[in-house]
Amino acid sequence: AGTAEGVGSVGAEFRMKKILYISTSDPEDKSSGGAQRSRFLYQALRAQGEVYTIIPVSMPSLERVDEDRKIEWICLDRRHTFRWALQRLFNRSFPLLVCPFYARNLPDRLRRDGDFDCVVVRYTQWASYFAAWRIAPLLIDIDDSPIEFYDTVMAPRCRSGLKRSLNRWLLQRWCRWIYRKATGGWIANADQVGAIEGIKLKYLPNLAMPAPEGFTFDREKENFLLTVGYLGYAPNYEGVDQFIEESWPLLHAAKPELSYYVVGKDCPAELKEKWSSVAGVKVLGFVDDLEALYESCLMTVAPVYSGSGTCIKVIESLLRGRICVAAPFALRGIDRMHIQDANGLCEASSSEAFIAKIASYCEQPEQLKMHESNARVFATSYFAYQQFEDAVADVLINLKAV
Repeated sequence: AGTAEGVGSVGAEFRMKKILYISTSDPEDKSSGGAQRSRFLYQALRAQGEVYTIIPVSMPSLERVDEDRKIEWICLDRRHTFRWALQRLFNRSFPLLVCPFYARNLPDRLRRDGDFDCVVVRYTQWASYFAAWRIAPLLIDIDDSPIEFYDTVMAPRCRSGLKRSLNRWLLQRWCRWIYRKATGGWIANADQVGAIEGIKLKYLPNLAMPAPEGFTFDREKENFLLTVGYLGYAPNYEGVDQFIEESWPLLHAAKPELSYYVVGKDCPAELKEKWSSVAGVKVLGFVDDLEALYESCLMTVAPVYSGSGTCIKVIESLLRGRICVAAPFALRGIDRMHIQDANGLCEASSSEAFIAKIASYCEQPEQLKMHESNARVFATSYFAYQQFEDAVADVLINLKAV
């Protein structure tokens, strides 16, 4: 990754010697939104210093080392031990809370004081798991707020009001405990920068991989809508289920030529069977050539109503010149002034709004074409890698100045 003028040049003056990066995926992986963010962060860190990467794995048999890339896959868990049983028991009652039960198993070479200028960790839970503050000054890429995830995904499933309140109180205390041990960090939702207690955060926008070379932006469209997302994640499959139940029957009745393609791996079997039985719906699962579907689709749909972070698949759609009709929750973290149809960010706050927006574009192909062009220009400038790299550099510079 190159360095920008201004922040980038200042970052060069304060270039760090060694950065320990704890990620959940290989820096080369770009198969999901989370993996893409990890990849971009790795690139930005490499622009600021020498990066050593640790990737946690669940079993010792998965441990390995890539010396050329300075990456090590490490298993700290010791199965069928007292600590292992305690963590499992703890997670049954408090599934989002992770305690540093295994941190003592971290190799000595990673625990020596002074070996690293800082440690950068993806997600709050992994900062706790590794007790990363004991290694070096800690920076956390919170990305998805555990509190927001609990409020929108887990709390609605909890029948006991007392347990719901207790879980949230404990989660807040746990987050505050972790964040007070950190020197700083980043978050993907600009609205939450000043809202999280105990840590100084900087907005680090989510990015999506750009369209590959040779992508045909003006390819003739086929009459299908497209939703892309990891379908093993409850907010994604629940949103698709709601769209198919509430919006699709009326939309398909009005526009019978339309089809709805759902793409993503690990879809629950019962939902795949349910959706596949609905007229016009095709559940494709994992596909080898996603770009071909983006080229051919009429537009994309993002019916996301819960979760955390920001929706990378919305950005991915815009970068390919495809407008996205999305629930308000799928557009969180994007400045409200930019959320407008003309930018390809078509907000639909109800099932009726989804139907109206999609039907309107079907009937106005010239407007659709104009908004597609605008969407690509907007996404290319607003979700630029240089902005991402500068935000990473800025936090590291401030750390060096402490």
